[in-house]
Amino acid sequence: MSCSKCMPILFLLAFTTVFNGCQSELQLPENQPINIGKGNSVAKKFSTSHEGTKASLAQDGYSVVWNKGDALLVFDGTDAVRFDIEDESINGGKATFKGTVSEGATHFFALSPYDSGAELGKYTADVTLPAEQAAVDGGFDPACCIAAAVTDNDNLRFNNLVALVKVRLEEDANSIRLKGNADEALAGSFSVELNPDNSVAMISGGSEKEIVLSGTLKGGSTYCIAVIGDKKLSKGLSVSAFLENGKQAVKTVSSEISLKAGVIVNVDMADASVPSLFGSDVLTFSRSGNGSYRSDDFTDLKLLSEAPKGWTVTLSADGRLDIKAPDTLEGSDLFGDLKFSCKAANGRETVETVTVRIYGVNNKQDLLDARDAILSGGDSKKFMSASALSLNADVSIDTEDMLPSGTFFYALTAPLNGNGHTITINSSNRADANSLIEYLRANVMNLNLAGSLVSNGGECRMAPLAANAGYYAGVSKTVTISNVTSSVDVSYAGSSVTNSKIGGLVCSCIGSMSTISFVNCKVTGKLRTSQALLDLGGLVGRIESSSPGEIVKFTDCEFAGEIEYNQRTIHANPRVGGFVASGERRSMLTRCVNNGKITLNLNNTVFDPDGGGGAGGILGRSSAVVSGYNMGWYLNAVTTNCIFTVNGQPSGATTAYFGKIIGSKKDEAMQYDNVVEGGTLTINVYGK
Repeated sequence: MSCSKCMPILFLLAFTTVFNGCQSELQLPENQPINIGKGNSVAKKFSTSHEGTKASLAQDGYSVVWNKGDALLVFDGTDAVRFDIEDESINGGKATFKGTVSEGATHFFALSPYDSGAELGKYTADVTLPAEQAAVDGGFDPACCIAAAVTDNDNLRFNNLVALVKVRLEEDANSIRLKGNADEALAGSFSVELNPDNSVAMISGGSEKEIVLSGTLKGGSTYCIAVIGDKKLSKGLSVSAFLENGKQAVKTVSSEISLKAGVIVNVDMADASVPSLFGSDVLTFSRSGNGSYRSDDFTDLKLLSEAPKGWTVTLSADGRLDIKAPDTLEGSDLFGDLKFSCKAANGRETVETVTVRIYGVNNKQDLLDARDAILSGGDSKKFMSASALSLNADVSIDTEDMLPSGTFFYALTAPLNGNGHTITINSSNRADANSLIEYLRANVMNLNLAGSLVSNGGECRMAPLAANAGYYAGVSKTVTISNVTSSVDVSYAGSSVTNSKIGGLVCSCIGSMSTISFVNCKVTGKLRTSQALLDLGGLVGRIESSSPGEIVKFTDCEFAGEIEYNQRTIHANPRVGGFVASGERRSMLTRCVNNGKITLNLNNTVFDPDGGGGAGGILGRSSAVVSGYNMGWYLNAVTTNCIFTVNGQPSGATTAYFGKIIGSKKDEAMQYDNVVEGGTLTINVYGK
């Protein structure tokens, strides 16, 4: 018995499958000599199996099925003769073929289907794959099921010589065209050579660069296009479906594809691009902008819907469409649909819809699309205004919208202008990073953040705006974060006490010789941990880089939120700060204030056993000199009105690590000007 199982292979954007018929070899009667008038010939029967697809496929869509009327061309070393199928022997993939061969012949080359024009040798054949193929629902043109076999006995095991591109249509079509994106030859005359063991040694040739599939093509059905096997499409392929409504749907796969004999490459036209009435199905405008459009592919245009509120739409007698956007828009008026009736080039009447929109992010889907365009290097222009990703409406995102990294954006390299709108982010995941942006490398302005971030995983970096600012892929950037507020509640319930960090806006500012500036920023959310961690800062968790380090500036900023740090186990170097937990690089604050609340619940654990941490109303820990560079902090017109409470301090433990301004000072190299130590600092000893 010869039997192969269907084997799935993941291939680019498509799904490919190698599939073979499974069947038993049939017992044949003894060969009987006959005389056909040109020398002695003998009757012969072959049992057949097939190592690939056939024009008619079984219900599973892959297995071989023989049909009544099928025939083979068999070369016996002297003559090439026709062998016909015995209809009564057909049983799915099983069949017997009968014919005559030269008396004494022991080696045979067979070709399927029968082709009187093919040239066969002992192990070779020159055949032609048609470039114009007939559509078969669920299968492909029988004339294109080209397969070959060599044998020295009564059994023929056919090797498929073509690959299939299986296209699933969404709508009725008149034809389908297939091309390689680098103009490779896909059909026409080609040569094949088999090895003595019946395996394929070589398939080469071809001259036709486009294959056309014609016939009855129904939406929801699949149709196969045969392509010469063993073709490498260096730039992928394109499938064009010419729809009955006069449009053309195009699906392009741009990555390299290897078309192997006996393999199916699936192409689903569900997401194919379809040129719309005026060249695009979305027309984007600046505020108060206008545009004029016309289409030569459609006639008898009539506007079926009213224009969206504030938009002016005029359709002239010659088919020209004039659109003017309003000056100011909010909410749902930022975009809308225009519906037309028209006639396509083939005379068929159709209804077309065009969406009009304002440049920028107008809803959640726009934000998702903008993110994906930035991530893939695609066109994000319609989401931009004045060279910045522009938010025109409030948007809410949640856990299922996040990338696998745990953030919404990966690397944000274009400025983000919130225009006073709010992004509400509600995310609960166990990923390493939990933020709106993982790597912030561009300015952010006029943005409000709301919602909650929750993590109960292991080591993590959590902050509403960004996990990291200023540094990405070995390059530092100067970034300004201005007029940004956050009311996001951040909660960490994980088990890592090593490097987990939390920030009220940014988790870590990392880089060398770059500047991160916070201007007129405010945090009002609650930052809470149920476990000890490394850094927890009201605006920034940690500032770090190689010497001489990064400059971080805070100007006119306020912390008005709440920090609750719960230490269940001892951490070697914990840092908690109203603005920054750990500031080990050059930084300065000007006209900044802490009006918030900080509570440390130590539960009789020593907060800082080795002097490497600290907790302060502005800064948890500072260092002044690193490798000869002045890393000190400059505070000018800084005020703390913070309610700072330490609960559960072990009796007899030092309190030198707690301060209204700075918790732990290293080298004492810092400058104070007009610093006001208001508020309260209360230390409650455990058990009292």
